[in-house]
Amino acid sequence: MEPASKSITTTSDTSAGAALYSSFVRRFIYDRLVLGLYCPYAWGCTFAELAAFFNGRVATAISLSSPKTCRLLDIGVGTGCFLEQAPLDDVKEVALLDLNAKCLSAAASRTRKAHPRTECSTFHADILEPISAEKLGGRFDAISMMLLLHCLPGPPSRKGTMLRRLRDLLNKDGVLLGSTVLGKDVTHNVFGKILLWHINRIGGFDNYEDDVASFIKPLEDAFESVNWRIVGRTLLFEARKPKL
Repeated sequence: MEPASKSITTTSDTSAGAALYSSFVRRFIYDRLVLGLYCPYAWGCTFAELAAFFNGRVATAISLSSPKTCRLLDIGVGTGCFLEQAPLDDVKEVALLDLNAKCLSAAASRTRKAHPRTECSTFHADILEPISAEKLGGRFDAISMMLLLHCLPGPPSRKGTMLRRLRDLLNKDGVLLGSTVLGKDVTHNVFGKILLWHINRIGGFDNYEDDVASFIKPLEDAFESVNWRIVGRTLLFEARKPKL
């Protein structure tokens, strides 16, 4: 029997984006449609590029931590596809945090099956609400948020405030990594413009005002080292050495 998910906070309008991940979407649509079609052809960044970015930063976090003590927090778990293929053999624990309980259950099952020697815990919570490290069992060596920020309700300053708070969940050599689809100051193709309009209209995205500065400035306020690049219309970012 899988461990029960710990509920921390379940509030606010963040639920609009989370609600789109129904059982049908998770099982039959997300990986093929979003990762296989939307990411490369609308957002200009393939799953292979995203996975390579994710894996490289996780591998670095593992190398900087003590053997078999590395803790990873994955926020906005989706279907668990990034964790499934990641190099987690030397990770002691993977903690999953999401507002959608069904996503948590599905991603946890996928992670445990792929990495049976790695502990996997789940937290049912809204990341836009303050969460202490104590409630998550301590600080982490890596925090990932892949393809998440564009799903969170705006304004961008609200998301930036959340990014600053994440420094309090990291160890001194920890890394925060993520990716998000930008809505502003990038050139979307016709396919991307249609998707952007549609997904924002139904509440799955709230990213029309999201640009690079919306996220990089808050990260620079909270971390000693910040690196980023844009692939297509997708921002990939990493922040290291939190200013604790």
